[in-house]
Formats: sequence, structure tokens, C-alpha cells
Amino acid sequence: MSNELETLKAAWGCPPPAPLPAADLRTLVTTRHRREQRRVGRYVVGGAIWQAMVYTGLAYVGWRYRFDARTLLVCGVGIALYLPFTTVFWRKFRDFAQRPLLGPPAAPGTLAAQIAQQSEQLGQFFRFKKRFDVVATPVTALVVVAVFIRVGWVPAITHSLGPALWLVGLIVAIFYLALRWENQHQFAAPLQRLAALQKELDTDRPPQ
Repeated sequence: MSNELETLKAAWGCPPPAPLPAADLRTLVTTRHRREQRRVGRYVVGGAIWQAMVYTGLAYVGWRYRFDARTLLVCGVGIALYLPFTTVFWRKFRDFAQRPLLGPPAAPGTLAAQIAQQSEQLGQFFRFKKRFDVVATPVTALVVVAVFIRVGWVPAITHSLGPALWLVGLIVAIFYLALRWENQHQFAAPLQRLAALQKELDTDRPPQ
């Protein structure tokens, strides 16, 4: 579509648009980069709320059934599963959000290097998250169902296997759809936009 529009403009004799001055382009790129940081920040807020709900729920069930060793074990496994992710989660986000500019924003090279650095950090966190999700999703479903069985909300497997299997499948399916949307909108799309910012700076950079 863009090529067709350019061809039509040429046929009409329209002059090509003047390129943005370097300072204006760098201001535009910096603004867009900060918008990507805010997008990631919104994801972190949602992730923090979800993890707080997980810890609170497991702690509540564990305290309520504190004299049941098996229920305490199930709750402990759930908390142990999320602790590594929570630790890396906040460390990675802290590195992403607090990384200062490598130099004065007026220098195209330093801004491009800073954006490349942010893109690499976000990409590393995204790769870690995808690996964690592959393990955490089925284990979380099993922990939730085990807790439901212990508190009597789902029939025991020895009595009826169907409800437990159905609930595990439902939880995994819901997690899969939610994670697919989350990964695309909160990680893949921002990474693509950061790559576009790098390309804009590379195009604006004068030849050596």
C-alpha cells in the first residue's frame, strides 16, 4: 500500500516529504521508546496482582487447613513454584526500567545503543517467561485441582477421575489463551516496535 501511494504521488508530481530534522526524529523516537516502557510497566502491574493473588490464596488455604499435612504440602509446592519466577520477574523489570541512557539523548549512536540494550533485556525476560509458562501452566493446574480436592470442592480421584481431569484441562486451556494474548501484546509487539525504532535511527544515522 505504501509503494502504491508513493507511485501515485509521483504520477501527480507531488514532491517527496522533507525528512525530519535529526533532533526532531530523536525526540520522536525517545517518546515512542518511553511508551513501550509504560506498556511493559502495565504488564508488570498485572503480573504483580496475579502473583499476590496466588500467594494470598495458597497462604489462606494453608492456614485454614494447617493441621492437614497433605494440604500444607500442596500449598508449599505452589508457593515454591512461584518464588523463583517472582525473584527473576522483579530483577528483570528493575533492570529494564532503571537502565539510564548511555549518553546524551542528542547523540544518535548512544540512543540507538540504549534502545538495543532495552530490546535485549526485554527479549531475555520474554524467553525466560515462555520457558517458565511451559512448566508453570500444567503444574499450577495440578496444584489448584489438588487444593480443590483437599478442601472437598472436587471429588477425589479415587472416587471419580473425570471432574479432576476436566478441571485440569479447563485451567490449562484458559491459561493457554490468556498467555498467548499476553505474549503477543505485551512482549512480541513491543519488541517489534523497538526493532522499528532501531531501524529509524539506523536510517537517520549519517554514513561513516
